[in-house]
Amino acid sequence: MEFSKDVYVGMLCAGELHRAAEYLSRFPEKSGELAEMVRRMEGGTVRRAEDSWICELDGAYQEYYRDVFWRLTGHAEAEKRLLGRLCALAGADCDSVDGAEELLDGLVRCRGFYFLGGRTQGRYGPYIWSDMEPRAFEVELPYGDLDFIVYMMRDFVSRSWLEFISAGESGAGGWQQGTELYCVESCYEGKFDTPEFDVLFLKHEAQHAFDRKMHPGLFSGDVHTAWIPEYRAKIVELMYYPDLSRFGQFLAEASGGDMANTHGYASWRIVRELSRRIMGLEYVSDFEKWEGRLTEVQSAAFECLADSDGELAEREL
Repeated sequence: MEFSKDVYVGMLCAGELHRAAEYLSRFPEKSGELAEMVRRMEGGTVRRAEDSWICELDGAYQEYYRDVFWRLTGHAEAEKRLLGRLCALAGADCDSVDGAEELLDGLVRCRGFYFLGGRTQGRYGPYIWSDMEPRAFEVELPYGDLDFIVYMMRDFVSRSWLEFISAGESGAGGWQQGTELYCVESCYEGKFDTPEFDVLFLKHEAQHAFDRKMHPGLFSGDVHTAWIPEYRAKIVELMYYPDLSRFGQFLAEASGGDMANTHGYASWRIVRELSRRIMGLEYVSDFEKWEGRLTEVQSAAFECLADSDGELAEREL
Protein backbone atom coordinates (compact mmCIF):
# COMPACT_ATOMS: atom_id res chain seq x y z
CA MET A 1 0.00 0.00 0.00
CA GLU A 2 1.30 3.45 -0.96
CA PHE A 3 0.77 6.62 1.02
CA SER A 4 -2.09 8.76 -0.35
CA LYS A 5 -1.96 12.46 0.40
CA ASP A 6 -5.65 12.79 -0.50
CA VAL A 7 -6.61 10.13 2.06
CA TYR A 8 -4.41 11.73 4.73
CA VAL A 9 -5.66 15.28 4.14
CA GLY A 10 -9.23 13.97 3.98
CA MET A 11 -8.86 12.59 7.52
CA LEU A 12 -7.51 15.93 8.70
CA CYS A 13 -10.34 17.85 7.02
CA ALA A 14 -12.78 15.59 8.85
CA GLY A 15 -11.03 16.48 12.14
CA GLU A 16 -10.02 12.83 12.68
CA LEU A 17 -6.53 13.54 13.93
CA HIS A 18 -5.91 10.24 15.73
CA ARG A 19 -7.03 8.34 12.65
CA ALA A 20 -4.65 10.46 10.56
CA ALA A 21 -1.82 9.71 13.02
CA GLU A 22 -2.51 5.98 12.79
CA TYR A 23 -2.46 6.26 8.99
CA LEU A 24 0.93 8.01 9.05
CA SER A 25 2.30 5.31 11.36
CA ARG A 26 1.85 2.72 8.59
CA PHE A 27 4.54 4.39 6.46
CA PRO A 28 8.13 4.54 7.79
CA GLU A 29 8.96 7.40 5.42
CA LYS A 30 6.33 9.51 7.22
CA SER A 31 7.85 9.12 10.68
CA GLY A 32 9.07 12.71 10.67
CA GLU A 33 5.60 14.06 9.93
CA LEU A 34 4.10 11.86 12.63
CA ALA A 35 6.67 13.13 15.14
CA GLU A 36 5.84 16.72 14.19
CA MET A 37 2.14 16.06 14.71
CA VAL A 38 2.75 14.60 18.17
CA ARG A 39 5.06 17.49 19.05
CA ARG A 40 2.42 20.01 18.07
CA MET A 41 -0.31 18.23 19.97
CA GLU A 42 1.62 17.40 23.14
CA GLY A 43 4.16 20.23 23.32
CA GLY A 44 3.88 23.86 24.32
CA THR A 45 2.81 26.83 22.24
CA VAL A 46 4.25 26.90 18.74
CA ARG A 47 5.59 30.44 18.44
CA ARG A 48 4.50 31.92 15.11
CA ALA A 49 4.82 35.70 15.58
CA GLU A 50 7.33 38.15 17.03
CA ASP A 51 4.63 40.08 18.93
CA SER A 52 4.38 38.34 22.32
CA TRP A 53 0.68 39.19 22.85
CA ILE A 54 -0.23 37.86 19.40
CA CYS A 55 1.68 34.69 20.30
CA GLU A 56 -0.36 34.35 23.50
CA LEU A 57 -3.56 34.74 21.51
CA ASP A 58 -2.43 32.18 18.96
CA GLY A 59 -1.39 29.90 21.81
CA ALA A 60 -4.84 30.12 23.38
CA TYR A 61 -6.35 28.69 20.22
CA GLN A 62 -3.61 26.08 19.90
CA GLU A 63 -4.68 24.69 23.28
CA TYR A 64 -8.26 24.61 22.02
CA TYR A 65 -7.14 22.58 18.99
CA ARG A 66 -5.37 20.13 21.29
CA ASP A 67 -8.51 19.83 23.40
CA VAL A 68 -10.82 19.21 20.45
CA PHE A 69 -8.70 17.12 18.10
CA TRP A 70 -6.13 15.35 20.30
CA ARG A 71 -7.51 15.10 23.83
CA LEU A 72 -11.03 14.61 22.41
CA THR A 73 -12.52 16.98 24.96
CA GLY A 74 -16.24 17.61 24.46
CA HIS A 75 -17.05 20.69 22.39
CA ALA A 76 -18.81 22.51 25.24
CA GLU A 77 -15.93 22.00 27.67
CA ALA A 78 -13.30 22.88 25.06
CA GLU A 79 -15.11 26.13 24.25
CA LYS A 80 -15.47 26.94 27.94
CA ARG A 81 -11.71 26.60 28.40
CA LEU A 82 -11.06 28.68 25.28
CA LEU A 83 -13.42 31.39 26.51
CA GLY A 84 -11.52 31.65 29.79
CA ARG A 85 -8.21 32.15 27.99
CA LEU A 86 -9.66 34.71 25.57
CA CYS A 87 -11.32 36.71 28.34
CA ALA A 88 -7.98 36.92 30.15
CA LEU A 89 -6.32 38.26 26.99
CA ALA A 90 -9.16 40.71 26.31
CA GLY A 91 -9.14 41.91 29.91
CA ALA A 92 -12.92 41.56 30.14
CA ASP A 93 -15.59 39.04 31.06
CA CYS A 94 -17.57 37.79 28.06
CA ASP A 95 -20.51 35.41 27.82
CA SER A 96 -19.33 33.67 24.64
CA VAL A 97 -16.31 33.04 22.45
CA ASP A 98 -17.95 35.16 19.74
CA GLY A 99 -18.27 38.07 22.18
CA ALA A 100 -14.65 37.74 23.26
CA GLU A 101 -13.52 37.67 19.63
CA GLU A 102 -15.34 40.94 18.96
CA LEU A 103 -13.19 42.61 21.63
CA LEU A 104 -10.03 40.86 20.48
CA ASP A 105 -10.57 42.03 16.90
CA GLY A 106 -9.88 45.62 17.89
CA LEU A 107 -6.89 44.70 20.05
CA VAL A 108 -5.35 42.68 17.22
CA ARG A 109 -5.81 45.51 14.72
CA CYS A 110 -4.17 47.97 17.13
CA ARG A 111 -1.06 45.80 16.83
CA GLY A 112 -1.02 46.07 13.04
CA PHE A 113 -2.69 42.74 12.22
CA TYR A 114 -5.99 41.75 10.63
CA PHE A 115 -8.29 39.32 12.46
CA LEU A 116 -11.19 37.09 11.43
CA GLY A 117 -12.78 35.02 14.15
CA GLY A 118 -15.79 32.71 14.18
CA ARG A 119 -16.10 29.05 13.25
CA THR A 120 -14.58 27.14 10.36
CA GLN A 121 -16.38 23.84 9.78
CA GLY A 122 -17.97 24.05 13.21
CA ARG A 123 -14.80 24.75 15.21
CA TYR A 124 -13.24 27.99 16.34
CA GLY A 125 -9.91 29.11 14.97
CA PRO A 126 -8.96 32.61 13.81
CA TYR A 127 -7.24 33.94 10.74
CA ILE A 128 -4.56 36.47 11.68
CA TRP A 129 -2.45 38.20 9.03
CA SER A 130 -0.57 41.46 8.53
CA ASP A 131 -0.74 42.51 4.86
CA MET A 132 -3.18 42.51 1.92
CA GLU A 133 -3.97 44.36 -1.33
CA PRO A 134 -7.03 44.37 -3.67
CA ARG A 135 -7.17 43.02 -7.24
CA ALA A 136 -10.14 42.93 -9.65
CA PHE A 137 -11.34 39.69 -11.31
CA GLU A 138 -14.19 38.63 -13.59
CA VAL A 139 -15.52 35.22 -12.61
CA GLU A 140 -17.56 32.87 -14.78
CA LEU A 141 -20.33 31.07 -12.89
CA PRO A 142 -23.26 28.98 -14.14
CA TYR A 143 -25.38 32.13 -13.73
CA GLY A 144 -23.12 34.38 -15.85
CA ASP A 145 -19.94 36.44 -15.51
CA LEU A 146 -19.63 38.48 -12.30
CA ASP A 147 -17.05 41.05 -11.16
CA PHE A 148 -15.31 40.72 -7.79
CA ILE A 149 -12.61 42.43 -5.77
CA VAL A 150 -10.16 39.89 -4.37
CA TYR A 151 -8.00 40.89 -1.40
CA MET A 152 -4.66 39.12 -1.61
CA MET A 153 -3.61 38.35 1.97
CA ARG A 154 -0.02 37.78 3.08
CA ASP A 155 2.10 37.15 6.18
CA PHE A 156 -0.19 34.88 8.19
CA VAL A 157 0.23 34.02 11.85
CA SER A 158 -2.80 31.74 11.95
CA ARG A 159 -5.04 30.12 9.31
CA SER A 160 -7.45 28.40 11.70
CA TRP A 161 -7.44 24.83 12.98
CA LEU A 162 -6.83 22.77 9.82
CA GLU A 163 -3.63 24.60 8.96
CA PHE A 164 -2.36 24.03 12.51
CA ILE A 165 -3.19 20.34 12.90
CA SER A 166 -1.80 19.62 9.42
CA ALA A 167 1.43 21.59 10.10
CA GLY A 168 0.65 23.74 7.06
CA GLU A 169 -0.12 20.79 4.78
CA SER A 170 -3.70 21.98 4.30
CA GLY A 171 -5.96 24.85 5.26
CA ALA A 172 -8.39 27.38 3.85
CA GLY A 173 -7.12 29.16 0.75
CA GLY A 174 -9.55 32.02 1.27
CA TRP A 175 -13.14 33.04 1.93
CA GLN A 176 -15.78 35.58 1.02
CA GLN A 177 -17.42 38.40 2.92
CA GLY A 178 -20.36 39.98 1.16
CA THR A 179 -19.31 40.59 -2.44
CA GLU A 180 -15.59 40.68 -1.61
CA LEU A 181 -13.27 37.68 -1.80
CA TYR A 182 -10.20 37.11 0.37
CA CYS A 183 -7.34 34.96 -0.93
CA VAL A 184 -4.36 33.47 0.91
CA GLU A 185 -1.84 34.46 -1.75
CA SER A 186 0.82 31.91 -0.76
CA CYS A 187 -1.60 29.03 -1.41
CA TYR A 188 -1.73 29.91 -5.10
CA GLU A 189 1.81 31.10 -5.79
CA GLY A 190 2.59 30.11 -9.37
CA LYS A 191 -0.98 28.81 -9.86
CA PHE A 192 -2.95 31.93 -10.76
CA ASP A 193 -3.46 30.71 -14.35
CA THR A 194 -4.55 27.21 -13.33
CA PRO A 195 -7.80 25.55 -12.17
CA GLU A 196 -6.35 25.54 -8.64
CA PHE A 197 -7.02 29.28 -8.48
CA ASP A 198 -9.70 29.82 -11.13
CA VAL A 199 -11.95 26.96 -9.98
CA LEU A 200 -11.04 25.97 -6.43
CA PHE A 201 -10.76 29.53 -5.18
CA LEU A 202 -12.47 32.03 -7.52
CA LYS A 203 -15.49 30.00 -8.57
CA HIS A 204 -15.93 28.38 -5.15
CA GLU A 205 -15.86 31.65 -3.22
CA ALA A 206 -17.80 33.57 -5.89
CA GLN A 207 -20.55 30.95 -5.60
CA HIS A 208 -20.64 31.64 -1.87
CA ALA A 209 -20.96 35.37 -2.57
CA PHE A 210 -23.76 34.71 -5.06
CA ASP A 211 -25.60 32.48 -2.59
CA ARG A 212 -25.16 34.96 0.24
CA LYS A 213 -26.90 37.59 -1.89
CA MET A 214 -29.63 35.33 -3.29
CA HIS A 215 -30.18 33.00 -0.31
CA PRO A 216 -29.04 34.85 2.85
CA GLY A 217 -30.93 32.43 5.08
CA LEU A 218 -28.34 29.75 4.31
CA PHE A 219 -25.78 31.75 6.28
CA SER A 220 -27.79 32.12 9.50
CA GLY A 221 -25.58 29.65 11.38
CA ASP A 222 -28.23 26.90 11.54
CA VAL A 223 -26.28 23.63 11.61
CA HIS A 224 -29.00 21.94 9.54
CA THR A 225 -28.44 24.26 6.56
CA ALA A 226 -24.85 25.51 7.01
CA TRP A 227 -23.54 22.67 4.82
CA ILE A 228 -25.66 23.69 1.82
CA PRO A 229 -23.43 26.60 0.64
CA GLU A 230 -20.43 24.26 0.73
CA TYR A 231 -22.37 21.61 -1.18
CA ARG A 232 -23.30 24.13 -3.87
CA ALA A 233 -19.79 25.60 -4.17
CA LYS A 234 -18.22 22.14 -4.38
CA ILE A 235 -20.75 21.15 -7.06
CA VAL A 236 -19.64 24.19 -9.07
CA GLU A 237 -16.03 23.02 -8.69
CA LEU A 238 -16.94 19.65 -10.22
CA MET A 239 -18.73 21.34 -13.12
CA TYR A 240 -15.59 23.25 -14.13
CA TYR A 241 -12.63 21.16 -12.92
CA PRO A 242 -10.83 19.51 -15.90
CA ASP A 243 -10.24 16.10 -14.29
CA LEU A 244 -11.53 13.87 -11.48
CA SER A 245 -8.79 14.65 -8.95
CA ARG A 246 -11.03 17.11 -7.09
CA PHE A 247 -13.78 14.52 -6.84
CA GLY A 248 -11.17 12.13 -5.46
CA GLN A 249 -10.44 14.65 -2.71
CA PHE A 250 -14.15 14.87 -1.91
CA LEU A 251 -14.19 11.07 -1.56
CA ALA A 252 -11.29 11.26 0.89
CA GLU A 253 -12.73 14.02 3.09
CA ALA A 254 -16.38 12.88 3.00
CA SER A 255 -17.87 12.49 6.48
CA GLY A 256 -21.58 11.99 6.94
CA GLY A 257 -21.68 11.87 10.72
CA ASP A 258 -21.39 15.54 11.65
CA MET A 259 -23.29 18.35 9.91
CA ALA A 260 -21.15 20.91 11.78
CA ASN A 261 -18.18 19.73 9.71
CA THR A 262 -19.63 21.51 6.70
CA HIS A 263 -16.92 20.58 4.19
CA GLY A 264 -16.87 16.90 5.12
CA TYR A 265 -20.64 16.63 5.24
CA ALA A 266 -21.10 18.47 1.93
CA SER A 267 -18.58 16.14 0.28
CA TRP A 268 -20.45 13.13 1.66
CA ARG A 269 -23.74 14.45 0.24
CA ILE A 270 -22.10 14.99 -3.14
CA VAL A 271 -20.67 11.46 -3.27
CA ARG A 272 -24.02 10.00 -2.25
CA GLU A 273 -25.96 12.08 -4.78
CA LEU A 274 -23.62 11.33 -7.69
CA SER A 275 -23.51 7.63 -6.76
CA ARG A 276 -27.29 7.47 -7.01
CA ARG A 277 -27.51 9.44 -10.27
CA ILE A 278 -24.60 7.85 -12.15
CA MET A 279 -24.36 4.30 -10.80
CA GLY A 280 -27.78 3.71 -9.27
CA LEU A 281 -26.11 2.83 -5.96
CA GLU A 282 -26.42 4.42 -2.54
CA TYR A 283 -22.75 5.31 -2.02
CA VAL A 284 -19.64 4.43 -4.04
CA SER A 285 -16.43 5.31 -2.18
CA ASP A 286 -13.93 3.43 -4.38
CA PHE A 287 -12.26 6.03 -6.61
CA GLU A 288 -11.27 3.39 -9.18
CA LYS A 289 -14.95 2.89 -9.98
CA TRP A 290 -15.22 6.58 -10.90
CA GLU A 291 -12.27 6.64 -13.29
CA GLY A 292 -13.24 7.53 -16.87
CA ARG A 293 -16.52 9.11 -15.76
CA LEU A 294 -15.53 12.80 -15.87
CA THR A 295 -18.26 13.79 -18.34
CA GLU A 296 -20.89 11.95 -16.32
CA VAL A 297 -19.71 13.61 -13.09
CA GLN A 298 -19.80 17.08 -14.65
CA SER A 299 -23.27 16.49 -16.10
CA ALA A 300 -24.61 15.12 -12.82
CA ALA A 301 -23.08 18.05 -10.95
CA PHE A 302 -24.97 20.46 -13.23
CA GLU A 303 -28.19 18.56 -12.45
CA CYS A 304 -27.46 18.69 -8.71
CA LEU A 305 -27.01 22.47 -8.78
CA ALA A 306 -30.22 22.93 -10.79
CA ASP A 307 -32.11 20.72 -8.32
CA SER A 308 -30.63 22.66 -5.40
CA ASP A 309 -31.73 25.94 -7.04
CA GLY A 310 -35.25 24.54 -7.31
CA GLU A 311 -35.32 23.35 -3.71
CA LEU A 312 -34.15 26.74 -2.45
CA ALA A 313 -36.75 28.54 -4.57
CA GLU A 314 -39.52 26.35 -3.12
CA ARG A 315 -38.25 26.90 0.42
CA GLU A 316 -38.25 30.68 -0.02
CA LEU A 317 -41.75 30.96 -1.55
